[in-house]
Amino acid sequence: MSLFFVIMRGEYDKNLQWPFKFKVTFSLINQSTMNDTDHMNQVCWPDTTTECFKCPTINMNVPYGISKCFPLDKFEQDRFVQNDTMFIKVQFDTSAEKPSKLSLLKDSLV
Repeated sequence: MSLFFVIMRGEYDKNLQWPFKFKVTFSLINQSTMNDTDHMNQVCWPDTTTECFKCPTINMNVPYGISKCFPLDKFEQDRFVQNDTMFIKVQFDTSAEKPSKLSLLKDSLV
């Protein structure tokens, strides 16, 4: 299964910092438990050099996501699909930014 999100133009765009650079987590919710560790999670970091994450100049930017996010065989398991229903959570972590190669290099030298 593929999951994508798209940044759309809004009235507060001028107040935001661009490009969008925060961690995005897609979660396929395990409906048979309340334990978050039983969900399937995929994390993606925006490629801030693409048009996908710049401030939108038209109604919406190009979609961005993971083309092979979750394997289809997981949908055969009752815990992820119940009564023909699945739940997907998309979480944007505004406190986490992808570390730059330079900061990773500095950390390794310390």
